[in-house]
Amino acid sequence: DYAISFSVADFGDKAKVKDKFMTAVWYAAQRSGIVIPYPTRTVYTLDGKSSSPDRLPQAVALLAETTLLRGLTVDPASPDQWFSDAKLQNFAAGETVVRQGEQVPYLYVVVTGTAKLKCIAADRLVHELYDLNRGDFFGEATLLSGADSPYSVQAATDIEILSLSKDDVFRLIARKASLSKEIGQIMTIRRKLAAGAGK
Repeated sequence: DYAISFSVADFGDKAKVKDKFMTAVWYAAQRSGIVIPYPTRTVYTLDGKSSSPDRLPQAVALLAETTLLRGLTVDPASPDQWFSDAKLQNFAAGETVVRQGEQVPYLYVVVTGTAKLKCIAADRLVHELYDLNRGDFFGEATLLSGADSPYSVQAATDIEILSLSKDDVFRLIARKASLSKEIGQIMTIRRKLAAGAGK
């Protein structure tokens, strides 16, 4: 059993803070495929796969005309032919998906919702670089170069994200040679924005 305690500056904010915390717990549990039962207890063995496999074909269909998949013949009904390790994850508004300085093991693609790409600059302030919407991806710096993420990504609204492994990304690049250049260009732009923030 676990017990969690937290303090609030204003007792009047207790309900709001508790609601925000419980929402974050619910989303984290959902991403891990855990249903929070009451009053029974359930033990889960996780395999790391998508917690919503039936949604994957719909997500691929939504991304058909975005940078990653444009020009490719992808059958949304058979996403496994392209993505062997893909999974969908949901994040609540305000949750951090990627933190600056972290190693990011996936290329993340926004399926629905909006996220904010941010960085802590030399002036030690947080700067918003731009919004990420459907089809925009992030995590490319670590995935392709092994570098720590030069930015953070925070959900601005409730968002759904498709996570692609390095093998999945390289499989796409093998079918669409220009994709490597496109990802590289976006990576360069973001590094310049992050380097120039706060100056």
